[in-house]
Amino acid sequence: MTACDTVNRSGTGRNAYGFTLVELLTVITIIGTLLALATLNFNNYVRKSSIESQTRQLFADLNEARVRAMYRKQRHTIVLNVSSYIFKTYSSDNENIFAGNTLFTKYIKYSLSNAANTHLVFDTRGILSNGFGTTIYTNPANSGAAFDCIVLDDFRINLGRAASGPTCNQN
Repeated sequence: MTACDTVNRSGTGRNAYGFTLVELLTVITIIGTLLALATLNFNNYVRKSSIESQTRQLFADLNEARVRAMYRKQRHTIVLNVSSYIFKTYSSDNENIFAGNTLFTKYIKYSLSNAANTHLVFDTRGILSNGFGTTIYTNPANSGAAFDCIVLDDFRINLGRAASGPTCNQN
């Protein structure tokens, strides 16, 4: 017998191909860990994307209310609640703020802070009559999303990103 012909205890040659159980378990553990990390990163990405989408949709609806008020020469209101907002239009400036024609109601996934029954009223010139300095935050704040807050002024609406404390860095 030569050195190449030696037989190990299992009766096969040393040059037999295959994996040991320890090697197989190690590879499976590494793959499982990588998949778990990838899943966590994907979930964070989906959450950030969802927060950004909700914030952009509210921003678009606020701008739509402003533009509709200017072009139709009618007062428009968006009523913000923690888990929804309502888009309303009015037939006259004298109509009660709680009346009006509801155009649509949107229910949202992430709650809005600073929005408990807040009426944002756009007059016939598209000016926000009661919104100077108002900031609306999409919770959870500091989520890492590119946009998670909206700053309202009389003449301007800006998207922003929540900073530490009660500030919104406008983009």
